[in-house]
Amino acid sequence: MPLNVRSGPGLGYRVVDTVTDGAAIATTDQTAGNWIRLANGGWVFSGWVAT
Repeated sequence: MPLNVRSGPGLGYRVVDTVTDGAAIATTDQTAGNWIRLANGGWVFSGWVAT
């Protein structure tokens, strides 16, 4: 099941992309609550990201 990438840090923001399970993603150090900003500007829920 793919991970939704959203336009902002929350479920109220639209889905702008998806990431397949196990794919590597580039993140920034910017967070908002439980959300992490990606290098491409999208946001993902941190609970689904492994480091």
